[in-house]
Amino acid sequence: MAPTPDQYQVALQALRNDADKWEQCSADLGAAKGTADGLDLAALHFSYVADKLGVTALYQQFQTKMVGLLGEGQTMSANVATALRESAQTYQQEEESGVHRMNNVW
Repeated sequence: MAPTPDQYQVALQALRNDADKWEQCSADLGAAKGTADGLDLAALHFSYVADKLGVTALYQQFQTKMVGLLGEGQTMSANVATALRESAQTYQQEEESGVHRMNNVW
């Protein structure tokens, strides 16, 4: 049984709403990445002993890793949003083409 026009519209809107949420997630991750990238702590921010034990280097490695992971999350979230929008557009185009073909048959 084919979906009703209302069900079809609800499904398309759901895809687009989900895409908006993924896009917002991408923006949030981008903002977090920018903040994380700006949090620079140098040796002077740690005690002499902590710096000598490698805390400064460890912090810098951690920061680099977090910035990278946030950037990857931002990219992947944007990709999901794009895929959802493209899916909605494809479904809409196929439905409109199918309706047009059916109208031409009758």
